[in-house]
Amino acid sequence: MGSKKSKQQKADNKKREGITPGTSEEEEHAFIAENLVNKTAKEKPKEKEPLQEEEKHSQDIKELHEVEHDITKGIEVRKLVKPSEQPKTVKKTGDLLGHGFHYFVGIEQKITHDFFFSWLPDKLKKYIRLFIPFILMAIVLKMPIDVEPQIRNALALFICISMLWALESISMIVTALLIPVLSVVLGISGGENPFIGFSNPMIYLLLSGLIIAQAFRKSELDKLIAVKVLSLSKGRLKMLLFYLMFVTAIFGMWMSNTATIALLIPVILTISGEVGHNGGKDHTSMFLLSAGFASSIGGLASILGGNANAITASFLRTSTQFDFLDWFVIGFPISVVLFIILYFTMLKIYRLDDEKIDIGIIKEAAQKTRFTYNQRKLLMIFIPTIFLWLFGGQISSFFNIPPAFYRTEIIGLSAAILLFSFRVLEWDDVRRIPWEIFLLVGGGLTLGQVFIDTGTASLLADKLFASIYWMPIFIVILVIVIIAMVLANFVNNSSATIILVPVLMEISQHFDISQRLLVMTAAMATAAAALTPIAMPSFSLIYGTGKVERGEMVKTGLSVALICAPVLAIMITLMNFFIS
Repeated sequence: MGSKKSKQQKADNKKREGITPGTSEEEEHAFIAENLVNKTAKEKPKEKEPLQEEEKHSQDIKELHEVEHDITKGIEVRKLVKPSEQPKTVKKTGDLLGHGFHYFVGIEQKITHDFFFSWLPDKLKKYIRLFIPFILMAIVLKMPIDVEPQIRNALALFICISMLWALESISMIVTALLIPVLSVVLGISGGENPFIGFSNPMIYLLLSGLIIAQAFRKSELDKLIAVKVLSLSKGRLKMLLFYLMFVTAIFGMWMSNTATIALLIPVILTISGEVGHNGGKDHTSMFLLSAGFASSIGGLASILGGNANAITASFLRTSTQFDFLDWFVIGFPISVVLFIILYFTMLKIYRLDDEKIDIGIIKEAAQKTRFTYNQRKLLMIFIPTIFLWLFGGQISSFFNIPPAFYRTEIIGLSAAILLFSFRVLEWDDVRRIPWEIFLLVGGGLTLGQVFIDTGTASLLADKLFASIYWMPIFIVILVIVIIAMVLANFVNNSSATIILVPVLMEISQHFDISQRLLVMTAAMATAAAALTPIAMPSFSLIYGTGKVERGEMVKTGLSVALICAPVLAIMITLMNFFIS
């Protein structure tokens, strides 16, 4: 009601001033200024003294300047409110660049989830996803390709398995079990026992690592170490991020990435919840993604760090002597350098300042937590195990002990047996171990061995990499790194390693480069390639929390990959001068 009266009063004032409706603001201001001059001239008293008339004139000029200033300011404001076409174009271009990652995410989601049949009913879609790989396999088997029959059959098997993994038609583990079955059906099993890959010694090393990781979880030694280390930050955000990444990398070195992230997600959510409760900025996505990359890069240091490492080491074992220390001397320095680069990359991406946040709940937990009897027993078994894994060869040589006693899987299984003997673990505790990992590794080794035995790996090496044989070693390694990173985001890191390693073992003879370095390059590249949740199981867990948007994962992952790829290629190239 009041606003209506105010508008009516303004309209009456304009009418008295002689301003007609529909007059623009500039005309109104000019009309008011003219009236003000006329009014001043009319009301000038003749009896005023000359000095008073001069003062009045100065005041009138000042009022005129004020009116002119108001008119100019009004015009400038309207120019800002109604910009020309050029600023609009610039704004749209900026939006396109700023949200370019989201366009990529949309495309990636359509390819990995909908493929080309999103319009079909869900039930029909499942059957199509299941049948397409086998239809393609049948087409390859019937195609008139100028290769030996065994190579054609191996290529058909490869296409079928790769499509099953990419389309997620059935479980990845079931697909791994399908490999020996199809190899027998196609007549390319390469021996009487098609399941020999499932009994590879490296599987037992992986088993011992999982048992040790389960002992850490049951005794809660992992949580104790985490809260103790995180409390050292004293709430300083940059140091909290560093200690979080550090403890994640240490855990990732000795247990799988998935187990490490599963352990730390509750810790991260607790810290973020405490900060949010006190009105601070939400850093949950930063902490989760930083931990994810730290665990995978920390895992580069040892064979136990991830499935891709174990698969790669198993392949190398088939052609040369390769043990825990052989991986460690290459993986550890690379892991350290990439970890440092990763930390500063995260600081740059998230533009952290010297903010201090409340971690009272972590400090309180660190003060209350004490080492238990079982935790001490676990450390007394775990520390000597690491020592023997690293220096067992030198010890066995010094004391003239048979080499079989030094085998890394024997040391690992001995540690696992001691954990049961000293009641740190019961058999019921290890029922929660992800046993399906062994089936995945076994299936991958079977597929790789089929590739090698039939000559398919050699054929693919010649066809795919013949054009880069003449290039410098650095360029060759960089190309392999990029291929591994891209492939990992479509079929996950384990599958990418299974596909690439047999081929890389064949092409190593064409380059002046160590076979183990070339093969390890592919596995290490997949550790810094997580742009999508399917790249690694640990990132599937992170995305499953609902705290990280897909676009942010792509943007952060791409930044990490672009920086780590050339650094990894440079380090592998330099190491090639010292490792034969």
